[in-house]
Amino acid sequence: MEKLNNFIIILGSGINQLPFVAEAKKQGFQTIVFDVEKKIASDKADIFYNISIYNTNEIIILLEKLNYNYKAIIARVTSAQGLFTGHTIAKKYNLTFASQTLLKLGTDKTFLANFCKKNNIPIPNTKILKEFNEIKTLTLEKNSDYIIKPAMTKIGKKNIIKFQTKQELENIFSLTSSVSDNQEVLLQKYIDGVDVGVFTIFNKNSFKIIATLDEINTLDEEFKVKAIGLHTPSLILQNPLVMKKINSIISTFNKLLPNEQYFSAFSFRIDKNNNIFLIEIHTDLTGDLVMDKLLPSANFNFNFFKLYINFLIQTTDTEKYTFQNTLLIFDDKIYINNLNILKLKYPKLKYTKFLYKGKK
Repeated sequence: MEKLNNFIIILGSGINQLPFVAEAKKQGFQTIVFDVEKKIASDKADIFYNISIYNTNEIIILLEKLNYNYKAIIARVTSAQGLFTGHTIAKKYNLTFASQTLLKLGTDKTFLANFCKKNNIPIPNTKILKEFNEIKTLTLEKNSDYIIKPAMTKIGKKNIIKFQTKQELENIFSLTSSVSDNQEVLLQKYIDGVDVGVFTIFNKNSFKIIATLDEINTLDEEFKVKAIGLHTPSLILQNPLVMKKINSIISTFNKLLPNEQYFSAFSFRIDKNNNIFLIEIHTDLTGDLVMDKLLPSANFNFNFFKLYINFLIQTTDTEKYTFQNTLLIFDDKIYINNLNILKLKYPKLKYTKFLYKGKK
């Protein structure tokens, strides 16, 4: 079918949307972009409308008036409201997108925690606090470490803080609740281990793992979680037993969401005994460092934007992607200051490529 006058709808007009605009044009599609303000991707789009991606009804009224042939909707955004706008548009025009359940799992950690408990999916010991006064009735184990995190994250890894006592919790509660969309926070038992990401495509009754990576994190002087860098493929998932457990958890989600057709990134915490805990699910297509820098450097033939658009328009992908050992460190100073941490957590860390954020 001729692609001229077939449109791909894109929510947002920033740097994260730019490669989708370029890839859509390369494949012969036209793009219609929505954002509350004009940014870098808007100039490259065929059509741009100055409408907030939160104004779902206004966007749909305009799309109806235009009456174009809409082939796909792309929402590479972090906000729950923006993602649900994508879902509503997709449902209206029968386009491929994440289900409401998957979006809630990816944006609401309270919903995720309850979902996992109900379905026996392993997560850290979790308590949900809706307001500050609930701290008074809270019981904490003496000399045990805990993590506080926003229930509905606005900014990745913002104000996720390690603590031990009620007094410490009282001092940091407002910091974390202020960056949660619903002001709720999660308290979780701290697990000493490594963080692993697994990028997965759900295609109804099956799933495919695209790539794995190690999230290299540490704690700063205020005990806030701080990201140092990323490594692909994951070193710990080279352990067959660990990979079997990961596959089992993802398979469980696949069975619980049997009609799901979408991309998801699962974040796990793995302790020294190879126990697996699900930490979060991402449905926002991830930030630019992973798909735009790390994975293409580990495999020059990998093009996430082509893969994703092809998936949306239901072009079958049978390729199995292989990635060379590649390490992305966010800047020289962080790397040098935390070199011993890297060596301690990843004693066998070897890489054939080394990147800094923003350059190769």
